[in-house]
Formats: sequence, structure tokens, C-alpha cells
Amino acid sequence: MSFKSLYQQSPPELKKIVIDQWKAKQNPKYHPEGNTLKHIIIVTDRAFRDFPDNKDIQLAAYFHDLGKLSTYDINPKTGQPTAYQHEKESVNLINKFDSFIKQQGADPEIVKYIVQNHMRIKPSTWDVMKTSKKDPIINDPNYQNLEKFSTIDKGGIPEEFKRMQKLAGIVTETVDKTLETKLGLLLKDPSIKTSIDSLIKDMPAEPKGSTMTKLSDDKIHITLTSIKSSKPFKDKLKDFQLPEDIKFPNVELGNAEFVYREDGKITYVAAVKNQNDIKEFVDKIYQKIGETNPEPNRFFHITLANNQGGDPFKSIGNVEKSDLIK
Repeated sequence: MSFKSLYQQSPPELKKIVIDQWKAKQNPKYHPEGNTLKHIIIVTDRAFRDFPDNKDIQLAAYFHDLGKLSTYDINPKTGQPTAYQHEKESVNLINKFDSFIKQQGADPEIVKYIVQNHMRIKPSTWDVMKTSKKDPIINDPNYQNLEKFSTIDKGGIPEEFKRMQKLAGIVTETVDKTLETKLGLLLKDPSIKTSIDSLIKDMPAEPKGSTMTKLSDDKIHITLTSIKSSKPFKDKLKDFQLPEDIKFPNVELGNAEFVYREDGKITYVAAVKNQNDIKEFVDKIYQKIGETNPEPNRFFHITLANNQGGDPFKSIGNVEKSDLIK
């Protein structure tokens, strides 16, 4: 078992909560691995590695920081990300998904005990805590589990960062339904991000009279089918989970160009080189829901910036091959 297998067994609503933790940044002083999702993956995999027979610790690792996005903020004194009392929100999620936890062979009450105390046992808090507050925690029969959990709930190390890049198929590239009814492929793989950053760096001077704004990293995506075309299949796509026999394609980027339209919109767009790989991926998704790809001739591209304040929904959508292939 691993984070990946546990994620694949999770109900759709929980999967979305997990994957959304990508948006919750962390203080690099304590979490050099980056965002909360990366931390959860690393800690969960440590739990399976170090405590292979302890389901309670494994599930605690999976749930312990799921409350971070909903409590995310910036500390005004340090300017760094914070998620004060995120463990309370994490406990609420344990209560909500207790049946899933039981299915995995863990005890929700023990998982809750570990999660609600995982911040208290950290040295910065524990060492100054009054004995009267420590005693109920120490006297709990599951205190040893909490101590064990504290040995894996730490920031990542370089070797673990390398493994993160191998998880692209489950985490860094995700078929996303949050872009309203649009079916999109979010691009977060480190190698793709490097290519995107390079294209942005080499973006020509802004067209006269226009201000181009880069799309935020969590909005960089390939539209697989447009809002209009995928809308008739909204209900079927709503709870769709990518099966294991459909693999995420590797995305290869080509040249980038400014694309113009008569309504004044300007979008800086990168072509996708391997069009056929993406089309085959889309075809398979629609086949799984018993439908046919509504846009078999779509030209796949990535919007990098636009003159609409970086709003992805205001980018030029009807980009053609002729716009990019000069």
C-alpha cells in the first residue's frame, strides 16, 4: 500500500479535498517539500513504510493536514503561509469519512486522537505545555501511536522530492471538473512547469496598448473539450474517476505565439506537440462514459497569459493550428 493506492480507493469527494491541498502553500522553513499535498504524500508513504501493520497511523497520515486549505492564511508578521488550528478541520473530515476509514481497517477514534494532537506534540508546543494539559494526552491508551506518528510528520528530504516527480499520473496531472463544466487537464508536473516558465520568460514584448497577465500555476491547463461541447455530458462527467487502464499522456510543448481576435482579446498560447496522444486520451474518457468525443478535431494548446487579467475563462478558446504553426 502507498499514498497512491489509498487515494485511488478514496470516494470522489475525498479525492477532491486531497488533490485541492496542492493550493495550500507551506512555510519552506518547516516544509521544503512545498505545498500541503506534497507533504501529505510524503508522510503517508512514510507511514506505510515505517508502520506497515498500523492502519491507524496510516490513515492519520492521510488525513492529518487535510484541513489546511480551508484554514490557509498568510501570517502578517512573517509573511509566510499558516493554517492555524487546521487539525480541527481535519478532525471534521475524519468524522465525515469515518466509514471509509473503517473500510481501510482503521479506528476513526484513534485516527482522530492522533490528528487532533499532532500539532500539540511538536517540541515548540509540547516543551512549554502545562503538565495539566499534557496528562490527558499522555494517559490516553493510544499515546504510543501519537509518538510514532510524530517521527514521520516532518518536512521532506531531497530523495523524497525525486519520488514526487514520479507521482505525476495521480497528483501532478489531474482530470479536473472544477473548471465549471469544462474538461481540463491541469498541468503541474515539474518538467512541464520548467517548459512553461521558459516560454513565459521568452514571451515577446507586450502588444502595444495591452497588459499581459500570466495565468496562475493552478490555472495552467489543457482544455480537452470546451464548456459548450462537454455541457451535455455534465452529469456523466461529474463523478467520473479516471480508471487505471487510461494513462495520462506526457505533454510535449511546442512554440508559443500571441493570438488575436477582433473583440480585442489577446492570448499568449503554446502549442501542444503530441496532438494525437492527447486526442486518444480524450477519446478514451468519452468512451468510458458511453459517448463520443464531441470535438474530434480540437487543436490542443495551453494558455500562458492574456490581456484579461489572467482570467482563464476570458482567454481565447477557439485557437486553431494556423494561429500557432507559422
